[in-house]
Amino acid sequence: MRITQGLIEVREKSKISETDELLVTEENEDRMFIYQSISEQNNLPEEILEDIQRVFAKERQECVGTGVWIQLSDGR
Repeated sequence: MRITQGLIEVREKSKISETDELLVTEENEDRMFIYQSISEQNNLPEEILEDIQRVFAKERQECVGTGVWIQLSDGR
């Protein structure tokens, strides 16, 4: 999972089904809709979108369970 963008990224696509890949795509679309809605509702410039994604990513990072791969804020 690439956590700095607040989106899901499958590490090994060969190990998931097409259905699961579709679910990941749909989840990321939903997340982007939320991020963009927050930006629009608060009249924020488009450049702030990445900041909103980072805030949500950090929150999710703190809630993930053991065994879930995440990308740290420093890119590791």
